[in-house]
Amino acid sequence: MRGSTRAASTPAMARAPLVASRRRASTPASASRRGCRVPPTATATSLGLDLEAPGWSGGYGTGGKVWSSAAVLTRWLGANAAALGLEGASVLELGSGTGAVGLACGAMGATRVVLTDGGSDSLLKLAKDNAARNRAPGGAIDPSCDIRVARYRWGDGKMPAVVADAAPFHLVVGSDCTYSVGGHGPLCDVIREVLTSSAADEKNARVVLGHQHRCGAAMLAGRGSAGWGVDPHLDMFAKTAAAKGLVVKEVHRESLAWHGLRNVSVVSVELEKRLTPSKTKATGDVSNAGTNGAVAAAAALAVTLSSLALPAAARQYSDYDPAQFDEFLPGINSVELSLAQPNVCSKDAFKAMDRARDMYEIGQLDEAEKALSSVLNGTCDGPNPTDADKVAKAATWKLLGDVRVDGYKWNDAIDAYNSSLDVSPAGTSAPGALFGRANAKEGLKDYAGAVEDYGTCLELRPNGPDAATPRFERAQALKQLGRWEEATRDYDAAADAFTANRQKREAKIAEAQAAFAKFESGDVPSAATRLETLARQLYSSDVRAALAATYWRAGDVAKAEDTWLDLCQIEDAQCGKYTDKEWLMSYRKWTPSLADAMQDFLKLRS
Repeated sequence: MRGSTRAASTPAMARAPLVASRRRASTPASASRRGCRVPPTATATSLGLDLEAPGWSGGYGTGGKVWSSAAVLTRWLGANAAALGLEGASVLELGSGTGAVGLACGAMGATRVVLTDGGSDSLLKLAKDNAARNRAPGGAIDPSCDIRVARYRWGDGKMPAVVADAAPFHLVVGSDCTYSVGGHGPLCDVIREVLTSSAADEKNARVVLGHQHRCGAAMLAGRGSAGWGVDPHLDMFAKTAAAKGLVVKEVHRESLAWHGLRNVSVVSVELEKRLTPSKTKATGDVSNAGTNGAVAAAAALAVTLSSLALPAAARQYSDYDPAQFDEFLPGINSVELSLAQPNVCSKDAFKAMDRARDMYEIGQLDEAEKALSSVLNGTCDGPNPTDADKVAKAATWKLLGDVRVDGYKWNDAIDAYNSSLDVSPAGTSAPGALFGRANAKEGLKDYAGAVEDYGTCLELRPNGPDAATPRFERAQALKQLGRWEEATRDYDAAADAFTANRQKREAKIAEAQAAFAKFESGDVPSAATRLETLARQLYSSDVRAALAATYWRAGDVAKAEDTWLDLCQIEDAQCGKYTDKEWLMSYRKWTPSLADAMQDFLKLRS
């Protein structure tokens, strides 16, 4: 679900070890070994990467999520690691976002990785934090791997010093860099500059990109389709590349859903002069020197991408599994909709949402709000709306609510979410609107209202990966109301759901919060048992501090003292800060009685 993140709690969510981040991509450790030397057949799920991926909010923009193209590209890189020479390679990632693909290269043996993105400071910090976490002792990447993070705005005409100093590169990677047609030219300029600067290296640079086909977005933008499940954006990128002396070749395509509308292509990009003579059935000789050869190669790609004809029996789609449309158009799977050109409201609404997301990514919340409000008060405000209009309008109101939440406009956000739910009370935008409205109510300290909205959200999506976060957030709201037994049940259920999602860190956070709730309800022995289990599983100063306070409240002073001395040996344990009750409750998210127990224990020690 694409619910809003409550802006008021975002800083704590990003830093505090006992507060769940909204969205995190964590892959399980390899059963055989960890470290940066893994077998060339490694896949994304065998690398043991631990990635913070909070999603849209907090100023991260689109880079805050690990998209499907990154997962597919990582799998392909793992399957071809030996052929690509990843062992000991120097890798540059363009548009890195969380750094998922570049860090995966580090886990597969690269000795230098440079992560670059043109996004916000918070996004670059996110990449740095992910790199530091995975290079730490016991992480997925060998600590000797040189990882750097730099801002790289395509089109500025200047390669950043960090990138220039690290050149030449053996491999350049990028995922979801080609979805924006307006960025094709600057991206090609960057690729050409990097390839040219690396041309003298004995291994030569190779460029591979992951492209997710977003057919619905292309259709609503008036660009049509290149075939069933294939958007025209990749063909447009190939033509732009050809005009700049580059050749794009599709080397792999993977379908992620049974309906064929969720496909990812992996493409290589080369300097035109490096092509070797070859014949193809579609175009004949594509080895001609100069731009003609590049244009022919681009045409060959266009033929390949347009070869998937739209099945006659599949020209309409209806009621598909929402989980398979995670990155398709918001709400579009809830109604039967022809693949023909949409009406004006739908087209304008999704254009406005694209622009709003662009503005949102760079922190221009007022501009994002204006873009969304304009279409809601314009072409989507007409009489007799179609089903497609209702879907578009509900999604637009919901996104407007998200923007307002991040601007701390709680009441205005609630109005927007109410409008979304009025248009479509049970459609695919509804769970996100309910989740966002609950966030806004928490901002107003209406915790009872938040609990109700989280509950309705869970009624619409009671199971599956989307249920974990709203269940955890409902527990947080129940905690504010002092309903400790209910909170414990929700924390336990959220921990189970996070575990099923392979979100190990979130699961442990939920387990710790459940232990805190047990303490607050008066069941100190149960709290101690839960914290002891967590202390064995986690190298966490916070868990051990809570355990020391629990031992103290249970009357076992010796255990409390031993546990406290052990935790103060942990680097960055910040033992001195535990005398600050406000810090414990607002930053560490401790419960009141647990924080009081810690204060009593530390007073005794002093």
